[in-house]
Amino acid sequence: MKPKLTPSDCQNHMQNLLDTIPVLALATLDDSGLPLVSSAPYLLDESAFYLYVSGLSPHTSQMLKNPQVGILITEPAGPNAPVFALPRLSLSCRASEITSGKEPILEKMEKHHGNIVALLKTLPDFRLMKLVPDTGRLILGFGQAWLVKGLEVQSRITS
Repeated sequence: MKPKLTPSDCQNHMQNLLDTIPVLALATLDDSGLPLVSSAPYLLDESAFYLYVSGLSPHTSQMLKNPQVGILITEPAGPNAPVFALPRLSLSCRASEITSGKEPILEKMEKHHGNIVALLKTLPDFRLMKLVPDTGRLILGFGQAWLVKGLEVQSRITS
């Protein structure tokens, strides 16, 4: 029998996931309400996710038109991993474009993701998006689902 996890244990698991997985899946809606899922590297800073994305990508224009987005950060499936119970964090977020004062975030992003960010900064279509998490779920395995508000683990989900 597995030991019971406390909210503090879960908070630590979630932080480890955020610290070790550099890419998230991003779900947006088009004008017809059809979903689009893509992936993007992110920077987590002060409880917000920052994405530096091309304005030519459909997900960027969709975030600008409909700021309600979903993100998923998941551990990769390994050869012996229980694929139906992979640890993951799924969040509903509100997206907004950062148009001024973005250099400090881009500097942090460059330290986190490398020199490619300096190259992307020279491309005129790239936009810095801020995603503020609202609510979601942290799944740590079978029977280990937790409600998350912002980036704080709240309570175990029992039904």
